[in-house]
Amino acid sequence: MQNFVQTTVQNHIAIITLDRPKALNSLSLDMVRSLTACLRNWRDDPAVRAVFIHSSSEKAFCAGGDIRFFYDVGTQTPKADSALLEDFFTEEYALNHLIHFYPKPYIALMNGVVMGGG
Repeated sequence: MQNFVQTTVQNHIAIITLDRPKALNSLSLDMVRSLTACLRNWRDDPAVRAVFIHSSSEKAFCAGGDIRFFYDVGTQTPKADSALLEDFFTEEYALNHLIHFYPKPYIALMNGVVMGGG
């Protein structure tokens, strides 16, 4: 499994780099979970004063949810992994809520394609 979410902390700024350029940084369930974990860890960390998120690609910040994943899960027979689709939307909306009410500044540098989860 590749890690498409790179993180570092510099000068009290937590930096998130979305790094899935071949898919225009479309969000996978693993990426949603990684972003959520990072934000929860930094929420009460006094060493982190703000969060900055950007892309490793000049083409896209984020193309939203991973449509290929949705298609693959939706066309499987039997629908054994359909719970993953529900997990994706439940967890992605929870991440949106976390970002909206985040207690520290959350700065997004959006360039190129910005859709859905972006």
